[in-house]
Amino acid sequence: MKYRERIVTSCVWFASALGGCSSGDGGSESENTGGDMGGAGGSTSMTAGGNTASTTAGGTSAGGAGGSGGAGGTGGEATDASGGSSAAGGSGGSTSGGASGGSAGSTSSSGGSSTTDSTTVGGAGGTGGTGGSPNGTPFVPEGIEVNYVGQGDSAGLEIVAFTLLQSAGILELPSWFVAVRNGGADPVCLVDVPSEFYDADGNLLADSPGGGAASSPLYDSFGSATPCLGNGDVGMLAVTSGLSALDVSLVTRIDHGFVGNINPDATLLDVSVENVVFTEDSFGTVATGDVVNGTTSVLDFPEVAIYPLDPAGRPLGIMSDIADTTIPGGGSWSFETLSFDGTVADYAAFADADFE
Repeated sequence: MKYRERIVTSCVWFASALGGCSSGDGGSESENTGGDMGGAGGSTSMTAGGNTASTTAGGTSAGGAGGSGGAGGTGGEATDASGGSSAAGGSGGSTSGGASGGSAGSTSSSGGSSTTDSTTVGGAGGTGGTGGSPNGTPFVPEGIEVNYVGQGDSAGLEIVAFTLLQSAGILELPSWFVAVRNGGADPVCLVDVPSEFYDADGNLLADSPGGGAASSPLYDSFGSATPCLGNGDVGMLAVTSGLSALDVSLVTRIDHGFVGNINPDATLLDVSVENVVFTEDSFGTVATGDVVNGTTSVLDFPEVAIYPLDPAGRPLGIMSDIADTTIPGGGSWSFETLSFDGTVADYAAFADADFE
């Protein structure tokens, strides 16, 4: 994904030494520790300290979680931590992707147990959770605790699915494929997920700055074509940076933050991925199709990212292509991706480009 810097109105930052937010064209990195973040269009104050949301992707149920997840409240009453029945909870934090069901032989309305900003996603042999799929698993490997450790509010961003693989792609590197949903009111642009991976003893196994800007719908943000997540949008990342020495089998916890630029005035561009066809070659499955420019502007350096999905919306890998060309207003660019080692039953496709 191409690197961009933008003037920002506010910024999502996370409480670790993994990175920060840029302010201004070519501006320097700055940390938001709870004061006012200056920027074009006003300032935003973020509360410092201790905002932690935890999800354990546990259990062995194929009954999947999905959607934006159930409510995990501060006033809720939790009973069975193995995935049994649970009260709906108060008005506290939300789960990532919902709960996947109760224990074997029981019926669970929303699955899992809920505590303050924490949920256990799982339960052996349970029924599918609210919004889930009986054939999909939103978190693989299961049983990994995932914590948002941001210094302030996440601006509505949450991880709703992921696949952590020991080897993926042409380079056969450890890879983390992540789906992020924006449940907030405003578009968040150039979203990234810096993360730290830990074993059962709390030892740091890997420290990743993220995967670059998440593949997302293309918006006009401050006069530039920019990948952003609007309300309800789900974007995806392929994270390999910092993971080359990671032993995935040892990972029991992932702490992460979010980085992105909040722009309430960002507007969705009419740029789409169409006519997608999957064919098999000697290396796997290849995608062909068109990036269609429905705007009146010329787009430069178009690229496409296609993520094969399981039925729960979990990204399984990435197929991509990029070209040193332009797409005139009303025109299109035909692409052919690198191959994916597997079949594709469902997918999410994203286009990216710059204004010429």
